[in-house]
Amino acid sequence: MKDIPTLLALHLKGLPGLSRAARDALLQRQPATVVEALRIHGVGRKTTKRLLALGLLADPKRVQTRARTAKEMGLDS
Repeated sequence: MKDIPTLLALHLKGLPGLSRAARDALLQRQPATVVEALRIHGVGRKTTKRLLALGLLADPKRVQTRARTAKEMGLDS
């Protein structure tokens, strides 16, 4: 996987619907992939699509273009 640039608050500015808690979690965890970002409560596909377009996330499992499994959504126990 390529080196992913550091996610900064500037990258998250102007993302409607992204809560302050979700922004803080993204900045703290610095996810490298779409799957990692989607596991953060409050982060959805619109946010990951934008971050993917900016080159701030990688999508090796092609999650952005397919339906997520229950495990990826954190629904299985």
